[in-house]
Order: sequence, then structure tokens, then C-alpha cells
Amino acid sequence: AAVCRELTKRFEEVVRDRLDALATAFSERTVKGEIVVCIARSEVQTQPEDLKDELREAMSRLRLKDAAREVADRFGVSRRDLYQMGLEIEADS
Repeated sequence: AAVCRELTKRFEEVVRDRLDALATAFSERTVKGEIVVCIARSEVQTQPEDLKDELREAMSRLRLKDAAREVADRFGVSRRDLYQMGLEIEADS
């Protein structure tokens, strides 16, 4: 993540670090000016079994189509693959 302050101005400042480190650093100081926080998408790989667990939980609340969309959006994986996984889960039940 990055905290950008006073972009294109004389006192421009850009601080990059993990979110927790940025939160700690900025909680200890007074900051003035226009501030923008930029957060990059996580590159963490999700295991298929974790996706199945998430999909099962979502399917307990939603239709399969909606559950697949929700989990796909949250983890950045293929909606079609999750839909197929959901069909397998339903067949096993």
C-alpha cells in the first residue's frame, strides 16, 4: 500500500509499506494536506479446499450462481470454475 500526500505540490510525500505498518506510522504523527491511500490487490494464492469451504458457506445463504459470483469476486478466481465446483458439491450432498 502507499500513502500519498500533497501530490504534485512542494511537500509531496509518498510512503510505501504494508497496511499495518502504515497504520502504525501514521497513527503516531499529525498529517496535514490532501491524502490518498492506494492499496494493491493481494497476490496470495488460495488453495482449492479453502475455496470449496468458502463456496459451501456462500451456498448456504445464496443460490449457486450468486454464491459463485460472490466468492469469485472476493478471491479473484474464475466464476465459471467456482460454478462447476458448486455443481460437484451439490452432487456430493
